Amino acid sequence: RNGRITGYRITYYPQDNSSQVTKVMDIADMSREVEMLVKYTFYCFKVAARSHFTPTDGRDVYGPDSDTVCEQTQQDVPGESVLEKPVVRSSGSGEAEVDLTWNRP
Repeated sequence: RNGRITGYRITYYPQDNSSQVTKVMDIADMSREVEMLVKYTFYCFKVAARSHFTPTDGRDVYGPDSDTVCEQTQQDVPGESVLEKPVVRSSGSGEAEVDLTWNRP
C-alpha cells in the first residue's frame, strides 16, 4: 500500500547526547550489530522502514520512526590485578603451602 520496503534506517545517539551526535545507518537487512559504542553508556535507538514510494521521481521515502528504545552498554572488563610475591611454606608433613595475595584492579 505504501510501496515495496527497500531497507531500513537506524538512528541512534547517546541518551545524554553531550559528547556525540546522532548517527544514521541505512541498511537492507532486518537486523544489524551496532559497533564502536562507548562502554557503560545509555544509547537510544529507533528504526524506520524505507520504500520506493514515488516512482515518478525515483525518491526513496521513510515511514514513521519506531518507538525509541534506550539501553546501556556493558561495562568494560576489569583491569589487571597485581599479584604480590607469594609466600611459600612447608608444613611438618612435607607438603608445601602457598599464600597468595593480590590487589583489586
